[in-house]
Amino acid sequence: MIKGPGILLIFSIAILSPPAEAAAAKAGKGKEADWHQLSDTVTVGGSVRVRLEDKNDFQFDPARSGNDDNFLLSQVRFHLAWQASRSLSAFFEFQDSRVAGEEFINQDARPNIFVDELDIFYQGYLSWKFREDGKYPAELIIGRQKINLGIQRLVSSLEWVNTARIVDGFRLRLGSDEKRILDIFGTKLVPIDPDGFNDHNDTGNRLFDSEFGGIYFTDKDSVPNSRYELYGLYRRQDEFDDRVITLGGKDRLCPRPLRLRRGDRPPDR
Repeated sequence: MIKGPGILLIFSIAILSPPAEAAAAKAGKGKEADWHQLSDTVTVGGSVRVRLEDKNDFQFDPARSGNDDNFLLSQVRFHLAWQASRSLSAFFEFQDSRVAGEEFINQDARPNIFVDELDIFYQGYLSWKFREDGKYPAELIIGRQKINLGIQRLVSSLEWVNTARIVDGFRLRLGSDEKRILDIFGTKLVPIDPDGFNDHNDTGNRLFDSEFGGIYFTDKDSVPNSRYELYGLYRRQDEFDDRVITLGGKDRLCPRPLRLRRGDRPPDR
């Protein structure tokens, strides 16, 4: 075992399918290598991830529990997408996440970021696309889903966590990913129950018991080689009288990829 302060070793093996949140849009196409076409309207896919973590002096305090620990994390997912019509599709996902060999992890804690056993309804939502041929296409997603926006510092499903993060609610998308898009959403975080149905029973945690929503605008077209984002986010938890409003924006340069002609030499770096 490697010794030293604050060392966390991670070894991961993954066999992954396309991101789950994109599945409904891909239902019925069957062009992705990791998706298998069962019929003209039904596709299935899945993923397996195994990760070994070795924590050494993780708490920077030998007297604290969990300062040294090592364990094996596993995650198995299976998903199905059904293209009911040109505009309506459905997506369902099963998950089984577990941890083995740990000494200080509470496998029965709720919410749980390590264990989600035989979760037959990990995700399940309907997607309705309308005005697809118009200037401003739109999509409405309703149900248990994942939402990732921007660089995922503010709105993310936290895929590095063994159970990841899911929400119940709606998401309205106006526009196209290629140019500019406005996301409007209202959700409630779903606490992971390690061996039961994931519901919204009070956890006593102000973050997990919160309602979360907002608007998020992304523009990739107006400014050449640039992408800017504007957002307004709102989180509230009435029992703790806890309300947080976040307003902000971000501008990122997106340089075009370098194209070399045959015989050209790449520039020195």
